[in-house]
Amino acid sequence: MIWATVPHILGEQFLAKHENSLGAIIRAGTARNSAEGLTALIEGYMTFGNTGDDATRVLAPTLIISAEEDPLVPLSSASTLVDAIPNAEHLLIQASGHTIPIEHPEAWRSAVQSFLSRVQ
Repeated sequence: MIWATVPHILGEQFLAKHENSLGAIIRAGTARNSAEGLTALIEGYMTFGNTGDDATRVLAPTLIISAEEDPLVPLSSASTLVDAIPNAEHLLIQASGHTIPIEHPEAWRSAVQSFLSRVQ
């Protein structure tokens, strides 16, 4: 399953830069995920409801980080969450697919650290 999904969730620039390492990336992902875990993930996706209604009840300051090239969560979905959560802020990471912490670890880490330092 990971061989079928990884090339479609990573951003184009990351794929181009790490083309020769893609096999190792996929093998590492496969090694750390059990069949039971992947089954539970897929079953969870199938029953996952609309988060929009729940989002309006979030009162804590919230950082929503989205990716420009994310095929799983479009920018419109991130915008909907930002609009629904009263204390939300949004950061769009350019040239990234769904796996922001893998593709842009420094930008992700910096954003989270900065956000946490402001809200604590």
